[in-house]
Amino acid sequence: MTGGASGLGLGLVELLANRGYSVALFDINDELGTAAAEEFSAHYYNVDVSDQDVIEATIDTFVTDHGVPQKAFLNAGIMSRPPEAPIEDDPFDWLEKSCERVMGVNVYGALYGLRALVMRMAENGGGDIVVTSSVAGLSPLPFDPYYAMSKHALVGMVQSFAPVLEARNIRLNAFCPGLMNTRIVPDDLKALENGMTGAQASESCFEVSEQSSTGTVWVREGLRQALRQYVFPKLDV
Repeated sequence: MTGGASGLGLGLVELLANRGYSVALFDINDELGTAAAEEFSAHYYNVDVSDQDVIEATIDTFVTDHGVPQKAFLNAGIMSRPPEAPIEDDPFDWLEKSCERVMGVNVYGALYGLRALVMRMAENGGGDIVVTSSVAGLSPLPFDPYYAMSKHALVGMVQSFAPVLEARNIRLNAFCPGLMNTRIVPDDLKALENGMTGAQASESCFEVSEQSSTGTVWVREGLRQALRQYVFPKLDV
């Protein structure tokens, strides 16, 4: 579980622990990660997911210590807009400074995690991987274009890798939550009534991991909506 110390990731840690899974959470925040591990009897690993060598070495350590995971949630994500910045503000004041970090965590972090898991899972008989994208991966998000760009990339990654991994008995799906009341979300949006907590969104994310399909994009727009499959139009190409 990447990004497991807060938000959706922390909700998943609690859900999985309560269902009897042995849980490992990867995060860069030692204070939150250690606290979560202690509370839910999980294993915490300090990881910068944007560093390929680090995530490879850490997953090696985890597999040596605990075996190959049955399920993996590639969930780490950040936004480029500071939470305190009003969403009406022109984004060009801060966009230039954040592109590499957003793409490094959101896109390359998921890709490096996928690379590190695939052969290990395949040799162990298969597994289920869920990548957390966003409704911003399916629609525009003008107040944070880099975030939307990164989340669109994850949808393409899942749909394109899934047929390749299916032959290795690995299911790969995407979860696209809508508004969430987590610490990376702009303050302007946190008071909206349809926002989900990490715990509420985690139930849908886990449900995605239980699906028999692969290469599927699952959406839950908000608290009042149910999880549903997102169907893309057919293109004649």
